[in-house]
Amino acid sequence: MKTKEVVMTEFFNTTKVINELTKGTVRIAGNSDPRSGGVYIPVGTSIKPAQVWVKLSCKPDDKELIGQALTFFDRDIMDSIFSLYHDEEEDVTPAMVVRSYSGDFKKTSSKEYQKKVEDTMDKLACLTLRIECEEQFELMGMSTRNNCVFEGPLLPLKKKVSAEMEGHEKIVYHICGTSVLYQYALKLKHIGSVTADLMNISGKRTSQEDTMIARYLLRRISTMKNKRNCVNNKRIVYERRSDEGMFGVLGFGKKTSKNWKTKKSKLHKTVVLYLEHFKEMGYISGYVVLKKKNFNYGVEIEV
Repeated sequence: MKTKEVVMTEFFNTTKVINELTKGTVRIAGNSDPRSGGVYIPVGTSIKPAQVWVKLSCKPDDKELIGQALTFFDRDIMDSIFSLYHDEEEDVTPAMVVRSYSGDFKKTSSKEYQKKVEDTMDKLACLTLRIECEEQFELMGMSTRNNCVFEGPLLPLKKKVSAEMEGHEKIVYHICGTSVLYQYALKLKHIGSVTADLMNISGKRTSQEDTMIARYLLRRISTMKNKRNCVNNKRIVYERRSDEGMFGVLGFGKKTSKNWKTKKSKLHKTVVLYLEHFKEMGYISGYVVLKKKNFNYGVEIEV
């Protein structure tokens, strides 16, 4: 294994497919029938409609996974592993993934945190993804002569254990190639990238909550800045009835916070702190806090 254990650039998959996977539109199927359990996802416009067919499946023995959706943390871990692999890392540890995820080259993480990442990697490695996207390729003027079907492990990893000093064992994963989800994103050029220093504010000790907020903001802004995504809406709304607002997507809400009003105020302050940092770093030109009756309900980005 190489000694370099951090990445200078963090990549984000910005496809609609990964959005729908984490929204729960596509859930893990456990059947062996290749056509059963798949979902059509609209990727075109009202004028030029198009769909992709997506199926996420597990082995029949993994019954506890059937019906589950991917989480935002799952998505972040996949992005971090792709970033490490892009940086020519083929053998990675959970601690390395944590450092890539946080953008902090010197970050130390607890055994519990590393175990959470390890469990996530194990889960994602046992899933299979199939994407059929001929209509989308035709809509975008891309050649359909080559492969319009992407199928394979969601996260192609091989887990192994290496011996360390004093008899301790170290969990290492070999990355066996680029995930089909990222092959698809690369084909569409729906991959965003930022320098890792955007995720860290000088003098601030970041928590996992801070990292989640920073990564969410960077992914959304990266999507806005990519002209191929055709995103006109530059607003990031904190709450929506369907839990699709920023806070709901990240798992924050009345059910997880005793004093939701206080928690929302704290989360908003963290959002503003990072946006000020992005502005100072030249990543955005500015932002506007969206208010209604002295209530902060989101931000609008000036890219």
